Amino acid sequence: MMKAMIVDDEYYIREGLKKSDLWKELAIEVVGEAEDGAAAWAMYQLLQPEILLLDINIPEMNGIELARSIRNVNEEAQIIFLTGYDEFQWVKEAIALQASDYLLKPVVREELQKALNKANERVKKREDRNQHVDQLQRQVHNYSKAAHEQWLVDLVQQRRPLAESLDLLASSGIHLDLSGHYAVLCSDIDDFASLSEGYSVCDRQLNQYAYRKLAEEAVESYEQVYTLGETPSRVVLLIGNVTEQSVLLDIAIRLRSVISQYLKLSISIGISNPIQGLEHISDAYHEAIRAMEYKAIVGGGQIIPYSSTAVTMTQNNRLLDKELYMLSEMRAGNEANVINILREWSENLRSMAWSDVKLVASQLVMFVIRLFKEVDLKNKPLLHANPLVDMSNCRTTDELIRFLTSYFTEVGRAIRLSKEVPSHRMIEQAKEWIREHLSEDLSLVNLAEYLNMSPKYLSSRFKQATSETFADFTTQVRFDRAKELLADSSLKILDVAAKVGFTDTNYFSMAFKKYIGITPTEYRKRFF
Repeated sequence: MMKAMIVDDEYYIREGLKKSDLWKELAIEVVGEAEDGAAAWAMYQLLQPEILLLDINIPEMNGIELARSIRNVNEEAQIIFLTGYDEFQWVKEAIALQASDYLLKPVVREELQKALNKANERVKKREDRNQHVDQLQRQVHNYSKAAHEQWLVDLVQQRRPLAESLDLLASSGIHLDLSGHYAVLCSDIDDFASLSEGYSVCDRQLNQYAYRKLAEEAVESYEQVYTLGETPSRVVLLIGNVTEQSVLLDIAIRLRSVISQYLKLSISIGISNPIQGLEHISDAYHEAIRAMEYKAIVGGGQIIPYSSTAVTMTQNNRLLDKELYMLSEMRAGNEANVINILREWSENLRSMAWSDVKLVASQLVMFVIRLFKEVDLKNKPLLHANPLVDMSNCRTTDELIRFLTSYFTEVGRAIRLSKEVPSHRMIEQAKEWIREHLSEDLSLVNLAEYLNMSPKYLSSRFKQATSETFADFTTQVRFDRAKELLADSSLKILDVAAKVGFTDTNYFSMAFKKYIGITPTEYRKRFF
């Protein structure tokens, strides 16, 4: 609603104006009133009303002086002067201050209505004009931004000669150092096709805008970062003045955190190696794309440096044999054997060149990540939630060996625990779920879905842990609960039956007698 303020030193005039039905009729809200010019000026600065009913003859600062102060900060405010003096000098001053109207007191309703309508129309025309100007400015900004982005895409994909791309960017205020240090990040939304299946065109555009906008805000504190929205699911970052992989990892972690927090989306991020010289920027771009595409191997939600994706076959056959043996022992859940192999394997690594150590370690970590995904441990949190990032931070062979030992031991332990008999807590969760769902058609399938495991596996483990089948335990719980409910004489037999999952009262009575030995009615009479 439009806002208005009434300034008059006479209380009853202010009250009369304020209680007029015109405000509601014209969708105007009276947000304040004042009896002198000084108070009105302070209130105006706080509330910023579009329309003012302003008595000229008020104390402290008269209406003309107040109007001058307002005009100094707002040329668009609609001022309707009120006065009890029909004198020419006041009218002349009001015209000079571009008053919306000039009314003599006592104010006639019809005259006030005309004045408010006039002020209202002026405000709307101003808003329409301002909106049109804002729209034009946004269009110019968007066109300019789209052109900048297209020229940056041309640069990283080498779709124009390098000199031409740099000239175009420089003409728009983007100056890139030809011999500077750069890198590229590629961020892609995981499972985007299935996530966006039900989106309308409008929803797609809104989500794409939000994704792009949050990506820009996530990296705005870093120097010289340019955001390119390649597709609805993909954002590419061109990063300048960077030589350290650790800076790129920080940016990627920040970006992933922001997208997860605000959009609740999982993204995978590929990171190129830092390069020197824009003539190599296309190599960095394709490295980031290829690294991101490794999510098909290691799973979504990962930050994947390109340096960790280099797969090589070591010339040391004994080492290769140990790698394969360790993976097989890890898959089997033989944690102790994995630790022993790691000790021997570490000695072999120390005898190799650092570049070879990184390649061998990268290959093995990729295999272990894939193994972790294959055995469906993705919902089990690990200390090393970003193994590729952690590995990239290692600077010496000893650091790398410590990381590998910690990570492989952790994965081996998780696999071993997944193969053991379910914990007491898991069985208690199952029992609690059964008790809470007695009034429903209980099924092993629903319970298995709740516990995130297969029905066959759950049935086997439940019997192993409780010495009862799922059906036997459920039957026992149903009738134990029925006996408890029968103690409440206010409950009818049909109510008790419904609460323990029987829709047919006769069938419930027959089943109760078969299991307990007497009917529900007899049980209630005998014991209560």
